[in-house]
Amino acid sequence: GWLERESFDLLFLDMVIPKINGPKLIEYVRARFSPPGFPIVALSGTIIERLDELGDIGADYYIVKGPIEKMEVEINRFLMEFEHPDFGSKTLEDSDRFFEPKHLYPRQETAELMEAVEFHRSIIESLAPGVLVLDRDTRLFHANPAALRILELGLEDLLNRTFTSLFVQEDRPLLIGALKDLLTGRTRDSCRMSALTAAFLVSLNLSVLKVRGTAAGWVVVVEAGVDG
Repeated sequence: GWLERESFDLLFLDMVIPKINGPKLIEYVRARFSPPGFPIVALSGTIIERLDELGDIGADYYIVKGPIEKMEVEINRFLMEFEHPDFGSKTLEDSDRFFEPKHLYPRQETAELMEAVEFHRSIIESLAPGVLVLDRDTRLFHANPAALRILELGLEDLLNRTFTSLFVQEDRPLLIGALKDLLTGRTRDSCRMSALTAAFLVSLNLSVLKVRGTAAGWVVVVEAGVDG
């Protein structure tokens, strides 16, 4: 992807982006570039409600979204510090990593919404079977810890990779056919099958991912099979 093709000194990441959540993307960047060699700056309108979770987000700096004219002041303040010769050479307190427009306060409704989102995400993360989520191009944009363990791969090895590339060449046409049949409705509900990775056999249960009634990709449940 562009992270491998381009060179840069600073990475701004919005925490609310399509398909993948911000902390997962930061985790991917950390794993892909170790050490990354550039600061990661997280931008979010919900950081104020998540001050106790900044360590879990994993960025180096945080800028709170707010009215554009006030947020511009904070971004410019950060960039001035970034361009200072001593930037990165001193030990930072949490307050030094946090840039926020003034007069913004935690909102109870937002905090409750974030808690509900995190609760449902935790359910997927805690499942014993592996769960992979694919977009309409069959590229992986989410894998829970069980899927990483079963496939013996890191998150950086999976994200944005085509699903069929996980398996041996002989099994790929069957997988593509199964995904197409689910998307077109030729196969209803779900499809169970086995497929061989380079090292072992896994059991798969494929179904269509629907967002507001529209097919947006696929969900694949992965379980360990018989050694190949």
